[in-house]
Amino acid sequence: MMNGAKCNVCGKDEIAGVACSGLGAMSLAYCHECADCGAEPEYLFVFTAEMCGTEVADFVKEMCTFKDGAYVGWNDWIASDAGKAAVASGQAIYG
Repeated sequence: MMNGAKCNVCGKDEIAGVACSGLGAMSLAYCHECADCGAEPEYLFVFTAEMCGTEVADFVKEMCTFKDGAYVGWNDWIASDAGKAAVASGQAIYG
């Protein structure tokens, strides 16, 4: 366990280790639970939705994030207000 670090996905104070994100070339701290289910930080879902809209690779559709105390899959997240806002933001910026 790493002392003083927080999980980049759920914010838990117990870190299992650091690993590469499935959504980009960056290293993130993960707790055991988030690592086990392959969860990604919500800000990477936002970035992906802004850049790609709803047209994402199948492996992205199988991912989840952590929001409001629960794990949420990509399809449910993209249909939420946060997902819709991210897609709209990307369209406004990139057309």
